[in-house]
Amino acid sequence: LDSVKEFMNEETNMDQTFDDDNEMMMELAQEAILEHTALCLYLESHTCYEQWRTICALSLRERPTTPPPLNYNNASSSHEFTSMIASAGDEISLQNDWRLYNKEVIRLSKKVVTAAKHAGEALMALATFPGGWLNSSSTNSPSKSSAGGADDNDDNLFEQHKEELEQLQKICLPHTIQMLHVVLDGTASFLEKINSSDSTTILGNNQQQENESSNEGSFRPRVWYQRALNLATLVAHDNYNLMDMYSHEQLQSFMTRISNTSTKLLHCTGDTRITFG
Repeated sequence: LDSVKEFMNEETNMDQTFDDDNEMMMELAQEAILEHTALCLYLESHTCYEQWRTICALSLRERPTTPPPLNYNNASSSHEFTSMIASAGDEISLQNDWRLYNKEVIRLSKKVVTAAKHAGEALMALATFPGGWLNSSSTNSPSKSSAGGADDNDDNLFEQHKEELEQLQKICLPHTIQMLHVVLDGTASFLEKINSSDSTTILGNNQQQENESSNEGSFRPRVWYQRALNLATLVAHDNYNLMDMYSHEQLQSFMTRISNTSTKLLHCTGDTRITFG
């Protein structure tokens, strides 16, 4: 009878050990999948960032030449009136040049804003990754998690892997925030540069208001500057622990970029925007 009891106890212990080991393996598998997802997201967001940079640079080089300004001054003499009649064809041609100029500015602006949205969303998803990017939820080494025990080599590998993840966090997360700031601040600067001339003269205020409403400010530099400034709040937020990933030098550099964006926003004209014709 004692032998039977001893055998049953051994069977029970073996089943418990198997369940514990199986649970540990499932946990490790889930951690591996989460790490893979996090790393893929970083590569994807970096690709979106590089695409935005390329599109922005090409769009600036493709910017059309600004036509001469339109002249709507009233004629003060019969001679000037006759001259205006004679140059009516030139005036119509100039108006057409402005329409073509506006159309090209709109096309380039749409390309940059669309790329900026894609890059911004990908980078923000990484910065706000649920539970923290590459933040392992497992705090126990294999020897502590496994009822059957694990050798010192497993413990060493676990600690080494944990340190590698922490190093990746400290390298990639500040870099991600930097790329995100470049996208937001750079898009605002692009919209200011490409719309620096008075290209909305012939389009009318009603069309401007309709465009502004439909695009929710996406073509206004001020909106993008403000989004760049909001990164300071994101970094300081306790939920994401981004502040802990910064060295003193990195944090100082980040605050300098935020300060520069703040200065740009103060000098940004509130009515600067792309108008669709």
